Amino acid sequence: MSSYIYSTLMLLEDAGLRVGYPSIQYVHLKEDGKKSLCICSSNKLGNRVSIENNHTLKLMILFTLLDFFIDKKHPNLAGKSFASKYKSLPHDCDYDKMLKTIFRIAKLMRNALVHNHEALSFSKDALNITYQFNKTDFNINLNDSALNNFYTAIVMYVKGDLGVGEYFLGIMRSLYNDMIQGITSYSDEFKELMVKINTGLFLLHGSRSIITIDSYNVKDEVISFPFYESDYPEWRGADFSIKHNGFSLLIPIEALSEKFSILEELALKNWKRGNQFPPLRNL
Repeated sequence: MSSYIYSTLMLLEDAGLRVGYPSIQYVHLKEDGKKSLCICSSNKLGNRVSIENNHTLKLMILFTLLDFFIDKKHPNLAGKSFASKYKSLPHDCDYDKMLKTIFRIAKLMRNALVHNHEALSFSKDALNITYQFNKTDFNINLNDSALNNFYTAIVMYVKGDLGVGEYFLGIMRSLYNDMIQGITSYSDEFKELMVKINTGLFLLHGSRSIITIDSYNVKDEVISFPFYESDYPEWRGADFSIKHNGFSLLIPIEALSEKFSILEELALKNWKRGNQFPPLRNL
């Protein structure tokens, strides 16, 4: 992470920017079915909420962060106009498709702030932007949940604490599609429909349960977890945290079969833990 991104994130943390990272609970399940539980919350960067009352400052800082992140990731795009940058961004995989659309939305918001600040209308339930520039109609209307998901997506990309692998993609696909669902209208110079992600694994992004267990089985190159009572709320959005073949694995329940199993090869390929979030702890 660059020093600029780090210091800006620290500024936002100190200002108390609210972001929709998953709330985390930690569960240890014993062989007799008993459990120990600890619940943590991860819905803001800091402790104060002063920046939450300054929508324009928040938008400008997050757009600048995102633009800097893209320039670092794609140095050939640095110095280009925002429109040229958007058109040149790759879109061959889900990671790039979602990032490109997030930049498209951020570009519209940033330009509204610069060219027609009065075009922005904030309420407790939604953000609406409607203006015309160079004979082109620009508009976006998104509800409060979609706006929070938009901010969260930017932070998750630039902070990188979920990594860039399958765990990040699973969380981001769900968060991103919920964001798109909350956009009721959109128009800009590109005249393209918003991209929705329809394939790949989707992980519950509102809350996750980190499950540690006393034992698991490996047979015929298949890892199997014990199936406890299905009405446990932590089964929805659960991640099994295990040590296997010298690697720390965090395997989402969404990646398991109906028998609570996964091929050992897939577990080692897709679910090696290489990110800082969610943090692990022992109960």
